[in-house]
Amino acid sequence: MVGVADLGGGVDAEVPFRFLTNNSQRGRHDVATKLQRLGIEVEDEHSFTCARATAQFLAAQKPGGTAFVIGEGGLRRALDQAGHAIVDRDPDYVVVGEGRTLGARASACRPASSRLDRARLLKRSSFTKPA
Repeated sequence: MVGVADLGGGVDAEVPFRFLTNNSQRGRHDVATKLQRLGIEVEDEHSFTCARATAQFLAAQKPGGTAFVIGEGGLRRALDQAGHAIVDRDPDYVVVGEGRTLGARASACRPASSRLDRARLLKRSSFTKPA
């Protein structure tokens, strides 16, 4: 990987930094572990995922809200850690992330659509304040 050798061992503790990812499948620890295996000395707090950004955004919109989640562990963990309950009925938000196993969960939305009527759909392109 180009540039990894330059970072490995060369990360200056005096200069704040973050590794960003738009992959919502993995949590902070997973990202940090992957970077460590590439020879980059980082801690969990050095990574910031789109799942965490989503969770922080929702927490600012409606603290302690609820979400129907289509996505994997990283997204679900981030929402839980931000104080959002993951629900199957009457959510405040529907959050769609990446995943390898979206089929069954996504198709569950069809029969559940009447239960999701009042929810706001949140996807990557909707990071703006609701009207």
